[in-house]
Amino acid sequence: MDSQEFNFEEELTKLVFGDDLEFIHGEELEFDFEQQDAFEYNNPVDTVCVGSYSEIIQGTAHGDWKCESDYYVCKVSKENVKELQKMKFLQDLKGGDIYVLFSIRWDDNWSKYFRQIYLVKECDSMEIAEKLLPREFAQDRIKGEDPGVYYDFLKKFLV
Repeated sequence: MDSQEFNFEEELTKLVFGDDLEFIHGEELEFDFEQQDAFEYNNPVDTVCVGSYSEIIQGTAHGDWKCESDYYVCKVSKENVKELQKMKFLQDLKGGDIYVLFSIRWDDNWSKYFRQIYLVKECDSMEIAEKLLPREFAQDRIKGEDPGVYYDFLKKFLV
């Protein structure tokens, strides 16, 4: 990822989700689900969950590893799009709405939840975005993926 892409993702994250990362990771939350709830609470109002993935990966050098992710789609507000355009991002928009595919994932090695943006796309509606973004994500990720739980999860987005 080049610095321009990183800056875009960083600015998009701040605008869409606020500066919740510093707050959430800076707080001493008692339980892991409090961390997850804090992330989900900061999702935009129109956020839709499009899939959940969970797997225990066995036999790694560090022992068993738990992998969990919830995938979401949300719309980027017109105000946030204007802010991004002021920063010289999204200059090639055709007038449609912008949607984001992101996940809130649990990292067992770090014992933390993380938010990660995967795709940003212009779509005509949330209904289209809910299908198109996960499909594009899966098409890109499934290439070279070995059969297994994650492969099966991605395959669901392709039907």
